[in-house]
Amino acid sequence: MSYKIRAAMAAIETEAAAEAAAREEDRRAADEARARDEARPEPTVPRPRHMADGTPADKAQRNFTDPESKLMMTKDGFVQGYNAQAAVDSASQVIVAEMVMAEQNDVQTLAPMLAQIKANTGRLVCTAHNLRKLLSAVGRAALAARR
Repeated sequence: MSYKIRAAMAAIETEAAAEAAAREEDRRAADEARARDEARPEPTVPRPRHMADGTPADKAQRNFTDPESKLMMTKDGFVQGYNAQAAVDSASQVIVAEMVMAEQNDVQTLAPMLAQIKANTGRLVCTAHNLRKLLSAVGRAALAARR
């Protein structure tokens, strides 16, 4: 077995063990909240990818070239890559903020992008009217993604 395959297997096993530990901590926190008659906290592992006992899922895979990238669906099929966002000042055509992530859904990037734009330019870039239109469009997109 090649070095890359062994390294990939070890990384998947480490990831599975870390996920199992996080799931156990989530269970403990939920039990403690229930005992105190409090709301259950949000889990740190909302969508488990491996077995509860810490063994890797049968279909677990690792990309040898870029293990941080993710398999994403596009209009042309699937691509192994990233989701990149850029904000451009319309007057100067200068990029004022950027974000690259390994997630298919980019709805959650709006607030961090607006904060990055303000930090980089020192000004709020949206009027209240434009921000309402933008948030309305983002809300519609989020609802469509859930269906």
